[in-house]
Amino acid sequence: MKPKDCLLCIAVTALAVALFAAAPSSQKAAPAKSKSSAEKKVFELPKEGKNLSRDKGGWLNVNTSGSQMIVKFFDREKKPVPPDVPRAAVRLRYATKSDINRTVLNRKDEALVSPGNVRPPHNFLVTLTLLRGDDTSDDAEAAEIYNFKFPRQPLYIEPRSAHAARARLLTRSAAMFERVIAPALLTVDLARRREEVQCAGLSGDNVSLIRLIPSGSGLRNRLT
Repeated sequence: MKPKDCLLCIAVTALAVALFAAAPSSQKAAPAKSKSSAEKKVFELPKEGKNLSRDKGGWLNVNTSGSQMIVKFFDREKKPVPPDVPRAAVRLRYATKSDINRTVLNRKDEALVSPGNVRPPHNFLVTLTLLRGDDTSDDAEAAEIYNFKFPRQPLYIEPRSAHAARARLLTRSAAMFERVIAPALLTVDLARRREEVQCAGLSGDNVSLIRLIPSGSGLRNRLT
């Protein structure tokens, strides 16, 4: 074999070995990238209650449980975090009542919770004031104030099929009343008035009955 051919074979063999060694390393790097992307969790705010956006970033979720009001805190990524204030004051104006209820929410676990004095129905205008200061002292300063309606009920639009079915039912009910119920009521009323005429010593003919019926009434018009 010529020296040039030998050098060419050595170069091709070295290139093949380099490519073979580089292939597994690239395959190992790919799973590491996918694993890091899978570890990033996406948080969502609660579906229940009222979610409020904070001016300094983050979120509040206001909800009721029984006769208690609960306020939970979330960061910018919507991840649950402990409250950054020791307490909150709430003013409630009920939609169906004229009175106003006030209560204080204190720290309990990872939320601010009121005592059991938030009476139903839970449909009111809320003024929520987050208070800054030491939770052991009575001196507190308003840190954030929110005014909102609780709960935010979605507008219900009746489906067209349900509306048509209800209209058909009302039409049938009106027709049944006209054919069956109204004549029955007329017969009963006519018999009662005939008894009144007979008890008064008058004749029981229709002329005497018509005189006892007020003018302009539907019953008198049907008899005449």
